Amino acid sequence: MAAFFFSPTLSLYGSLCSYPARPTSKMARKGVSRFGVSVPRQLLEEFDGRIARMGYDRSKAIQLAMRDFMTEYVWKYEERGLAIGTMTIIYDHEVRGLEETLTSTQHAHRDVTSSALHIHLDERNCLLVIVLRGEVRAIREAAGKLMGKRGIKQLKLTIAILERQGAGKRVN
Repeated sequence: MAAFFFSPTLSLYGSLCSYPARPTSKMARKGVSRFGVSVPRQLLEEFDGRIARMGYDRSKAIQLAMRDFMTEYVWKYEERGLAIGTMTIIYDHEVRGLEETLTSTQHAHRDVTSSALHIHLDERNCLLVIVLRGEVRAIREAAGKLMGKRGIKQLKLTIAILERQGAGKRVN
């Protein structure tokens, strides 16, 4: 196991522990906590190498990973929560009725559809980016209506959770 240390927001030690920053410290005033975790040395070395190439420090990289983990959890397992995101679709515009289906789905789900961008890629293919904002359940429903439609070659959802219901606070 490898121990690693970093700051200003997280400090990872060789064992799992959690403790608040000292009340008088700058970190405590910002609402930041330190905690420790054990990881295999090879995982740490690979992690450090990748985040260095990305220009991140450990604190930033772990914060991003934690947010991604929580977003993925809420998306997969919870019905409630406010989210933003995009639905990126590549489709064949020559498939009969598909463009009408895409438009009618956006109108039917106008509670979560903020805007859309349409780009012609070539003679047959188009890119549609739909910006979404609303309840996780409603976004999931809108995406579900389009997944698997004939003529849609690729559909990718990118979601960020703004607020988890029951948690009572916005995600920072």
